Amino acid sequence: MTQDEFKKIRESFFNTIFVLLGRIANCDGYVNRDEIKRTQNYMDKMQLSAYCRKKAIRLFRTGSSPTFDMNATLEEFREAVTKSPRIIEVLLVYMISVARVDGMLVEKEIKMIRQVASILGYSSIIFDHMLRMITAQENIYNSTNGDGSANKNQSSHSKENTEKDNTEPNNQPKLNPGQLLEAAYNALGIDVGSDKTEVKKAYRKLVNQYHPDKVQGQGLPPEFINAATEYFKRIQTAFEYISNH
Repeated sequence: MTQDEFKKIRESFFNTIFVLLGRIANCDGYVNRDEIKRTQNYMDKMQLSAYCRKKAIRLFRTGSSPTFDMNATLEEFREAVTKSPRIIEVLLVYMISVARVDGMLVEKEIKMIRQVASILGYSSIIFDHMLRMITAQENIYNSTNGDGSANKNQSSHSKENTEKDNTEPNNQPKLNPGQLLEAAYNALGIDVGSDKTEVKKAYRKLVNQYHPDKVQGQGLPPEFINAATEYFKRIQTAFEYISNH
């Protein structure tokens, strides 16, 4: 891959994800303050330069416009990443992760992202599997110390309390130890109770796909390195939780 081709992939990824975030925000016909704040928080985490932030905001507004042509944009993206097709899955993963940063995805958002996935060549079965994995990754990460060990409050949380108060302030569910272990397996995309060989195999596959160095090599813009690192921590947490239990 030439430097020009690599640069084209990076630019296309940056442009595409922010117009799509605008499209998702406007999937019900209007953009509310929470949706704008969600995207602004994502930009803050990315530590964008003033120039890139202005560009991202402009792209978000373009995507939220009623005249935005999503099909044409996605076709241009597919064409741009022909020599790095795995970056398409990275785009979908980040879209889902950002869209559910406030704790949950509503049906209209899922429907919109499913449409994006379909245009990019992903079947409903593959998309649903991806969505389950990401949801589980978020749950296990937010329910532990981020190192595969349960939070003290979490591990002592009784079944009665779980039934009485089953959500955190950010809409993340409180999980009991059994649910945590199930979430950890789901986060790696494997069946609950899979043996150590299968667990390590699944983990290594995800490392090969989503390690920050790997995704940068596929054309991920440098502005997304923080997001890549943050996402990879969730995969590590799931693996470590299974290893510790």
